Amino acid sequence: MKKFKWMMAGESFDAIGGSMMRFHCEDFPGVTITRCNFRVPYAHKKGYWIAKKYFAEAENGLFREFRTKRECMEFVESGGLARFQKEGERV
Repeated sequence: MKKFKWMMAGESFDAIGGSMMRFHCEDFPGVTITRCNFRVPYAHKKGYWIAKKYFAEAENGLFREFRTKRECMEFVESGGLARFQKEGERV
C-alpha cells in the first residue's frame, strides 16, 4: 500500500484557547483533514480540558467526523470520502 504524505497547511487560534489545524495531501486534491481543539469545562470543578476532533472535508462542503487522525487518514486514503461524496450520507 502506498504511503501518503500529509502536510500541515495552516493553523489558527481563537480567543478562548481553541485551535484549528489543517492538513492536505497532494494525492487528494480538494480534500482537507482538519483537527479542532476546543475547551470543555469540567462538570464539577473550575477549569477545562482540551477535546480534539478530526474532520475529513471535501471542496463541495461534505465532511465526516472522526476520533483520531489515523482513522480520518485511512478513510480518505481508502477511497471512503469519494464514496461518501457519491452516495451521500449513507457511508
